Amino acid sequence: MKRAGDVTAAAIVLFFGSGLMVLMAVAMIVGAAVTSLPPEQRAMQFILPIFYALAAAWGIATGIGILQLRPWARISAFAMSAMTILFTVCGGIGLMLVPMVLKQDPNVPAEAIRIVVFVGLIGLGIPLAIAIWWLVLFTRARVRVEFATRGAATVSSATQGTAIATDLAPAFAAAASAPEMPISIRVIALFILITAPCALMSLPLALRAHLPTIIMGVLVTGWATTAYLVASVVVQIALSVALLLRRFRAIDGLIAYLLFAVLNALLFLVSPAQKTFVDGLIRAQSSAQGMDPEVLRRFTNTLMPVIMGVSVLLFAVALYFLFTRRKTYRLACEARRTAA
Repeated sequence: MKRAGDVTAAAIVLFFGSGLMVLMAVAMIVGAAVTSLPPEQRAMQFILPIFYALAAAWGIATGIGILQLRPWARISAFAMSAMTILFTVCGGIGLMLVPMVLKQDPNVPAEAIRIVVFVGLIGLGIPLAIAIWWLVLFTRARVRVEFATRGAATVSSATQGTAIATDLAPAFAAAASAPEMPISIRVIALFILITAPCALMSLPLALRAHLPTIIMGVLVTGWATTAYLVASVVVQIALSVALLLRRFRAIDGLIAYLLFAVLNALLFLVSPAQKTFVDGLIRAQSSAQGMDPEVLRRFTNTLMPVIMGVSVLLFAVALYFLFTRRKTYRLACEARRTAA
């Protein structure tokens, strides 16, 4: 099995990052054991280590798959890169908004804020650079060949670009004749499958503080908030699993759900109930974390439009790929049915 050095390096970096995740999970468990916090925060202390442990397990499994040139590992690396880019960009936006929120607080030195933001941006820049490197690496022609043929292919790089040897033509001809699920659809499905359960991390706080939510511009309170949160997660997981299993109507269901999500986010921004929602969120956060309500209010009012804007943009990108790859996905579903 022949494997390029940069592919091996990508797997090593992934193992290193997974190891850091394990250390963070252990540190959080130790911290939870020696501190006393309100129930909703204690729940978060034990949920986050589970999240980091699962992310580490995913990274280790993907790293092993990359070393073995498994095609699924290449798809998994794409999904990891997309998630990393999203989280680091959102984190960077949040960090850059911190000075706007805290500059009116005389107890916080301006120099300290600048240092925190600068160090934080550097810390986010490292995983962002790695994610971009992976996207470039795993889309290169020679790397696609390595994973398609499990390293058995001969790759010629004598010219300026990367040329594929003539003995690979039959393999590519056979691959082209069999419709496959588009990589973009796989990445979207994996992204939703992995990130959807993260919404449940806010469930303990929502239950204890009776947080409201806004659905299609209408304020919803009580048990309906919890029901909506759980139902949303269940629907996303069910649709993403069905998509990966190549169920014919799964792509239509996901398109419908994302259109609903886009409309819901846009109506949130113009809803008159937004102030009531923010007030409830600030009361819950300030009482749970002991933070100044005014600081939280400034931060929330600044960040909320950004979060909704990024969400709409993300949904729009996913919808673009779902619409443009819909025909190819359905061909792959038909091919699966025929093979079965």
